[in-house]
Amino acid sequence: MDCRVETIPVAGAAAVPQTMCTTVHGHVIFADAGAAYALQNVTFGHELESLNAWTRLGTASNIDEFAAGLDDVAYNFNVLYADDDGNIAYWHIGHVPVRAAGANPLFPTPGTGEYEWQGILPFDQNPHSRNPDQGWLASWNNKPAPGWANSSADFWRWGGAHRVNTFMDFLEGVAPGTATTRTLELLNRTGGWTTDTPSGQASSVFVSSYFDEMLASVDRTADPRLDAIAHLLKNWDHLQTDRDGDGYYDHPGGTIFNAWWSALSDRVFADDTAALIDRFVIGNLIDRMYAGSAAGLPLVHDYLDGESVAQATTASLIAAIDSLEAAFGSDDPDDWQQPISVISWSPVGVGTVPDTIWVNRGTYNQIVYLGAGSRLSAENVISPGQSGDPASPHFADQLELYATWQYKPMRLTERDLRGHTESVETLAGP
Repeated sequence: MDCRVETIPVAGAAAVPQTMCTTVHGHVIFADAGAAYALQNVTFGHELESLNAWTRLGTASNIDEFAAGLDDVAYNFNVLYADDDGNIAYWHIGHVPVRAAGANPLFPTPGTGEYEWQGILPFDQNPHSRNPDQGWLASWNNKPAPGWANSSADFWRWGGAHRVNTFMDFLEGVAPGTATTRTLELLNRTGGWTTDTPSGQASSVFVSSYFDEMLASVDRTADPRLDAIAHLLKNWDHLQTDRDGDGYYDHPGGTIFNAWWSALSDRVFADDTAALIDRFVIGNLIDRMYAGSAAGLPLVHDYLDGESVAQATTASLIAAIDSLEAAFGSDDPDDWQQPISVISWSPVGVGTVPDTIWVNRGTYNQIVYLGAGSRLSAENVISPGQSGDPASPHFADQLELYATWQYKPMRLTERDLRGHTESVETLAGP
């Protein structure tokens, strides 16, 4: 190892010396009892090279020039492209190591020499798509392509149960050539309002993936309450909204689905899996349960304990109804009002920012319309505001726009700036 001592100053206390070591496999991140763990990373030593390549993407004049510079970026990103010639494209970029036979990237790899990387995967083997027949591309932190090795951090979040299904379901219903800026505004709003499980958990949006399969598997004759509940759910739009502002979601569908999903998960898996198993793992086990033998990776254990999928699904909905009647003291679904989840904005120092209803969306949203000639236009919103200074008037001046699903126009040309410039700062060279 190559080691050095870094001295870390500490406010109000003595400086702390820290020994930092590096091996041929990267920086040592933990050492104990004669063993050291190093993190090997394809980006080490390629940081500036990657930054320069990323910066050059903004100078490309067409799709081929843009694509030619992607291989020089070592970091993993999902990159989407569109231009005013009508091209759209997607690349999963970054340098991906080719691992030695027998190496398991889910466990520490012995550093004794026989498991060395065998090079970098050729860039054209990374997932990519250019001008697909479907006419659209969507990405929301999902797996980049079927069959792609799940060896990254948070790999358990990749599978059939994913919030990107909300976007895909929406886009499949958009007729070719009809999409407008308003279409994307509605797409963003639909994604943000779609019920997550449990509410307030951004990534676990299981209603988009399994609602239809769950409802179709219910035996409505098994309980006199099921027919009315199934009819109510059939007419639910999957959204969790509070349009009257009373602090409760408008429709009991989300309340029922969340209780049903929890009951189904417990009924099928609680006796087989550890109590702390990740909810995404459960979601993808349920994915394989409904897919059966058609699943790419079918279940090999009888989690159903001899029940059929329909029996487990029906029994779990009955259990959910029982629990909701007990919790709300009523057998009327209109009384099953779930309190809204909120986003709490916490500025540091001065001022306060009010809570807003929970939405499953980024705090920065941008919609761009690309067309020939002068048709380029764009709109965006950043919440709570552009400035990170709580004392600035622009710290939270976009919160109302954000909370009400509105956008402000982006000023893309010098002419656009006229009448909208608040201040000008000129940078002068030496």
